Amino acid sequence: MPTTVTSTNLQIKKLLSQAKKNIKMGDIVNAEELYSTVLTLQPHNVIAKKNLNKLQRKRKLSTKTYQPDVLQNQINGLISTYHSGDMVQTEKSCNNILQQYPQSVVVINILGASLQRQGKLKESIKNYSLATKIDPNYPDTFNNRGTAYMELNHLEESIHDYKN
Repeated sequence: MPTTVTSTNLQIKKLLSQAKKNIKMGDIVNAEELYSTVLTLQPHNVIAKKNLNKLQRKRKLSTKTYQPDVLQNQINGLISTYHSGDMVQTEKSCNNILQQYPQSVVVINILGASLQRQGKLKESIKNYSLATKIDPNYPDTFNNRGTAYMELNHLEESIHDYKN
């Protein structure tokens, strides 16, 4: 029993550390998702609650970014798959979820990120662009698309997205 508690605490420490790094890199969506994962593992974690609330207040999330509980569970699974490094499986899972929730900006953003990590930059940009059309108030898609443009050496587009 103590091994499980220690293992969970170690996992939570790693998740909190990664969330902090994501914030520094401007990857707010993944930071929020990591904090949510921590709260799934440890619902009363003060640090995760405080930082998640702070991020959400800053972003002033639009109603389009909130997802039903069922979708949130699927998103949590996507996040785990994404963080495991299996981008092909993340892409497949995103496409499956999008058949049922085609307007999910979070899932489209994760799909774009998985494509980007696979080097499919133009395809990732298409997904980020779709997400910005669905919800122009979701800043992570602009940030991620800006990064993809930068990787393609399209600096003007990149700068434009970073300004949004």
